[in-house]
Amino acid sequence: MPDSADDVTRGFIVWAGSVLPGLAVTSRTLSDKTISEGVDVRLLGLEPRPSPRVANPPMVVALDYLVTVRAADPFAEQHAAAELLFAALDLPDCTIRTDLPAPALIATLGLTAAPAFILQMTLLRPRAAHHQAPLVRFPVVFRTTDIHALEGEVRGPEDVPVAAARVSLPGSRHSTRTDARGRFRLPGVPSGGDPVELEIQARGVTAKAEARPGHPVVIRLPLEV
Repeated sequence: MPDSADDVTRGFIVWAGSVLPGLAVTSRTLSDKTISEGVDVRLLGLEPRPSPRVANPPMVVALDYLVTVRAADPFAEQHAAAELLFAALDLPDCTIRTDLPAPALIATLGLTAAPAFILQMTLLRPRAAHHQAPLVRFPVVFRTTDIHALEGEVRGPEDVPVAAARVSLPGSRHSTRTDARGRFRLPGVPSGGDPVELEIQARGVTAKAEARPGHPVVIRLPLEV
């Protein structure tokens, strides 16, 4: 089974060569404007497809190819294009797209007009293995932690209260602002004996301070007067 898009392309080139042994089959990029006799295969695009409803479904990607046929003799060109299309209709995991007009795509890409069709093939890839978590074979113990609030005041020079200062707990979403008297109350802080670091921001100044739940703290900011 092909493991990559280029493997799918190589497989199609080998197959097309077996259908038309007298013509060269070449893979080209969309920007390649080379004109030569034979079959040119260009990857137009790729997009995901729904996975089949089976156990451990693989990822599925659809690959669209523009297939053009050119020959010096017009009858040989027509014969080769028709034979390749008939053979593709019997190719497993292959669809001929009729919703995309090949002549319009050829003109858009700036290629010389030639008999063409758009063929879609699928690429499957197994999903990464997911390891199942082991069963828990011992009782689960839940421990609760009391939640408290930090309280205090933010003051500037000469102990002037700082209003609207932002007080936050780094590493969390907990934050609040001081009132008109510089006071704040920051809820949602786990209890414990260790101090908690706070971050205070006001008037472009940022400072750090430590506080403990149940112990109001006075924080002084070095603001410019």
